[in-house]
Amino acid sequence: MALASRPQGTAAALTVALCIGNAVGDLSLNSQAAWVATLTRDRVLSTANVGWLACGEVLASVAATLTLSIRRQLRFRSLVLTGAALATLANAIAMFPAPSAVVLGRMLNGVGIGTLYATVNRLAATSPDAQRLFALMHATGVGVSSAVYFALPALIAYRGTAGLFGVMGSVAVVSMLVSAWGLRRAPSAPVQAANRRIPMRLAPSLACTGFMVVALGVSAVFTYVVTVGTAHGMPLRTVSTALAVTLPLALIGPIAARIVGERWGLIAPLLTGLMLLSIAFFLIANASSAAFFAIAAGLLYFSVGFFPAYAMALVSSLDSSGRSAGVAGAFYLIGAASGPKIGGLFVEAARFQTLAAVAATCLAVGMALFRVAVWRNAIHESVAR
Repeated sequence: MALASRPQGTAAALTVALCIGNAVGDLSLNSQAAWVATLTRDRVLSTANVGWLACGEVLASVAATLTLSIRRQLRFRSLVLTGAALATLANAIAMFPAPSAVVLGRMLNGVGIGTLYATVNRLAATSPDAQRLFALMHATGVGVSSAVYFALPALIAYRGTAGLFGVMGSVAVVSMLVSAWGLRRAPSAPVQAANRRIPMRLAPSLACTGFMVVALGVSAVFTYVVTVGTAHGMPLRTVSTALAVTLPLALIGPIAARIVGERWGLIAPLLTGLMLLSIAFFLIANASSAAFFAIAAGLLYFSVGFFPAYAMALVSSLDSSGRSAGVAGAFYLIGAASGPKIGGLFVEAARFQTLAAVAATCLAVGMALFRVAVWRNAIHESVAR
């Protein structure tokens, strides 16, 4: 059953369930840097081992997402509840300071959030207003992650990683409760929208690949923003303050995407967001003062928040079954996990201009793949008529 055909109250409950389910995954991934640093500081795991654990959590999420995305039918409510339950259990296990408990908990959490991502993205992709729904989901994820980050120093000081994992588990519990209510009438498989054809596989595959390449470029720079700022001679406190002041723009990005909607289609706002992101890369690489750095960071935060809703909606428009939306999420994670490895090579050599150029090239390749995907789909639909 399409979202548009539901009673208004039911659709609102479903939207809340999708937003909270997505926020569980976003919070888990956005909090990795915090628990990696804390586990290393407390010597629960070595630096090398905790790095592999973070990578393993992402790979577990990718594996779960891809496994569910290729299935033709899903029991959405059962899977969302299962994913949230796994995330709850995983974070409870990880609260114990034993290395084996932390490893088991983080790997199990990867499976849980992968299950959530595959399910909520696929269900959101079947909405006739997918772009606005994805924007709202992204805004919720950013908002929840930002709130936790503001409370992070107190959490870590009070209970170490157990405090952070406890909050993450609590958000997963909320997701379970909201989903049990909001997904009562969720279909076991999405119904094809009447105005959409089932396209060939090439177009959504190209778009998913474009999303992965873009994620690679974004994470290559985003991971090292603080490092680049301090390398330009700015004190760490100044860099941190600039990032804290501009952080709200990360939330304004998806809100702006929801307000703009599809007035100018999907591809034009998507390409605009990616071009702004490319400009931000070069501004950061050349930031010579705190004010200049803050402007660059603000543009970076805004653009990172703006473009994903359009990318996910574009993938959804190329595959009305919703399956490609789940695949796109997994591809994005693959790119995001690979970017820091590539970016680190240039940061270590202090080649910031080259880093910006490589990252911008990734975005350009992504833009080209998005355009080709739309073009191929248009050809396919014209032939089908």
